[in-house]
Amino acid sequence: MFHIHQLDFQILKINGVPQPFNMHNDTFSMPVRGEVEIMIPFTRPCVVGDFVFHCHILCHEDGGMMQKIRVYDPSKPMPPVRPGDGYGPEPEDAHLPLKAADANAVGGPFELRDAQGAEFTDDQLSDGLALLCFGYTECTGACPRNMATYAGVADILKTEANPPELRYVFVSVDPSRDEGAKLKDYASKAPVPLIALTGDPETIVRTSRTFGAAYEPQPKRADGSYTVRHSTDTCLVGPGGRIFKRFELGADPKDIAAAVNEFATRVPRKAVANASTSTEGGSK
Repeated sequence: MFHIHQLDFQILKINGVPQPFNMHNDTFSMPVRGEVEIMIPFTRPCVVGDFVFHCHILCHEDGGMMQKIRVYDPSKPMPPVRPGDGYGPEPEDAHLPLKAADANAVGGPFELRDAQGAEFTDDQLSDGLALLCFGYTECTGACPRNMATYAGVADILKTEANPPELRYVFVSVDPSRDEGAKLKDYASKAPVPLIALTGDPETIVRTSRTFGAAYEPQPKRADGSYTVRHSTDTCLVGPGGRIFKRFELGADPKDIAAAVNEFATRVPRKAVANASTSTEGGSK
């Protein structure tokens, strides 16, 4: 009984016999001593990262019938982190995400600063919607996936005749390292026009509480480097910093885009052309 996480597959052949397409599967009963040829589309940006495929018979799975799949953008390979590793996120024990501190947080006003050092408050999001997530620039686990999800939402909205105003916001929970040029560089390499924000440690604590986020810097390594465990939710935010909806890591961009359109009628609209004029970086 073959099962794969994160995505679906199409059955092409069973024991060499071509199969007509009738549905996509995430689980399939294997023929005894046989083989199945499948096709898997690794095109949804939200599947970037590590996940598993395994036997769905529990005693087989528990006995070790499981393997890991690692998906990454070959045009942007991630740096090696283990001897002999050519790519991939850091070891899982260094990047275990935290649960949101308060999944029922309603959001609210905030005062941060952008990569240019200028003040940025919730008032600057009062004329539209924003997707907002917390992370840090050196994260190689959840944050690249959230950025890929942002890109997926942007691609969907581009196809609409009259897309709603939407901004993409990233709040660093690592203010001691994510300042100035580093934050600006991160925003410039994002796949969307990204508003990258930071603040002093007290401000970050206050803002994370407002949005129910959690983060926990890990002990420093021998070379002085360290990681930060953090919650990975993305919030759809409206005027006043109010959270309209919260999405877990790996949410389908189609679902997020649908929510954006649903709540867009509740906020003032702005000229769509302004959505591409952000100076915070990202692809234009």
